[in-house]
Amino acid sequence: GKSILLDAFSLAIGARGDASLVRRGAAQGQVTASFDLDPSHPVFALLAANGIEGEDTLILRRVQGADGRRRA
Repeated sequence: GKSILLDAFSLAIGARGDASLVRRGAAQGQVTASFDLDPSHPVFALLAANGIEGEDTLILRRVQGADGRRRA
């Protein structure tokens, strides 16, 4: 159980994935990680510098297609 959780977390924060991670018969797999952060956390300054508004929750979503394509 722990290794599945760590692999999912790694994918959510940018580790390389491939089509073997998608369940047979499924079009895609996805992992979502949600972080509750203090509004003064430095990540919000980085987001603002790139024109992205943020509050106190940061949500990362990663989609891995069965065809090998990836989206973040």
